[in-house]
Amino acid sequence: QAPAADTDELIARMTPLVPALLAIGLGTLFFSTIGYAAMILLLGHARPTVGEALGAALRALPTLIGCVLVAIGGYLAFALVGTLAMALLALGLSFVIGQAGASMVGILLLVAVLVWLAVRFVLVTPVVMLEGVSNPLTAFTRSWQLTRSCHRRLLGFLALLLVPYMVISGVVSMVAGLPGSMFFNVFANGLLSLAFTMLLTAILVALHQQLAGGMPQSAAEFE
Repeated sequence: QAPAADTDELIARMTPLVPALLAIGLGTLFFSTIGYAAMILLLGHARPTVGEALGAALRALPTLIGCVLVAIGGYLAFALVGTLAMALLALGLSFVIGQAGASMVGILLLVAVLVWLAVRFVLVTPVVMLEGVSNPLTAFTRSWQLTRSCHRRLLGFLALLLVPYMVISGVVSMVAGLPGSMFFNVFANGLLSLAFTMLLTAILVALHQQLAGGMPQSAAEFE
């Protein structure tokens, strides 16, 4: 059987599942966003009840959706401009280090800028939830301002936090490759992901409180 026929058959089978998969994806995004936003409030100084935190997260949902849309639009625009810049850079460097080397340099630079932007905007959700900001653009601007003096240290700190997580996750995946370990894989990866998310959320809340002056220590302590 031709590969094209296999592809057409796969598409025919998957097409009816698209609405269900889309609904599951949107539902997962909805509940994870609400849970993350509520967790930020629970870890903040206000110490609301779980019900109050969930209610505040629901009220902030339009702003959070707006932040997601702004992020998607911004990264798409950056990808367009960055790809063009990378192509021009690769064209110029290809005469010096070859086409393959120039392409690799361009890709690494593009990824580095994307990571840097992610670090500068890492406090967007804490700004929305802890400061009551309702304008997505204001939330991005506020995160940019808060991380101005410490983004390099923050990048290194988050990298140090991510490396052990990746190592542990890799070990879990290796163990999960053993026969009869599917349940262990699902349970361990879910537990590991939950623990990492809670730890990262607590760190971001504490970081926001320090940089925003919500604690006795200011940004100088983080620096």
